[in-house]
Amino acid sequence: MNLSQSRKICACFAVLYVVAQLFSSALKIQDVGFQTDTDSYLHLVKARQFLDGQPWYDHTIDRLDPPTGMNSPWTRPSDLLLAAGMVLLTPLLGQDTAILCWATFLPIILALVCALVTLRIGTALNLHPTALVVIFAGTLMSPLGMQFFGFMNVDHHNLLLIIAMGLLLAGVETLKAPDRVAWPIC
Repeated sequence: MNLSQSRKICACFAVLYVVAQLFSSALKIQDVGFQTDTDSYLHLVKARQFLDGQPWYDHTIDRLDPPTGMNSPWTRPSDLLLAAGMVLLTPLLGQDTAILCWATFLPIILALVCALVTLRIGTALNLHPTALVVIFAGTLMSPLGMQFFGFMNVDHHNLLLIIAMGLLLAGVETLKAPDRVAWPIC
């Protein structure tokens, strides 16, 4: 197998992964509705509060611990990613449906980004093309990947994993060519 063939196989696997995740999501929605874990739900609430005008540095979730609300320890960048998708989809679907659709699609998108960064690390290490396919598929299908990028999992852990993989890629690129600065996206 050469590099071109491994890229085609990875692309086919990515399409199959997206179709399988969407099918699985549709079955889960039909079975239990749009239920998610509490962390993901609170991130959705924080993003909605931000869109409704809550200041950037106000991390209070008014619905919890009345009458003062609960101060969330999480930062805003993950809320910003959620809010951006909501803003883009709201004119098409309405706010409530946009939130649910974006919460369904976002983990799939982030899983593919993580798999691509992992694939880039393998390419930077000059791994055999067959190993690249295994790394790409393993990233998406591993228990860790399934946990962080599961159905409606929109909390900050998946972003932290992508950042960690990006830093690992930067380290690998820096070791390969220490005379230049390595950027994870390049």
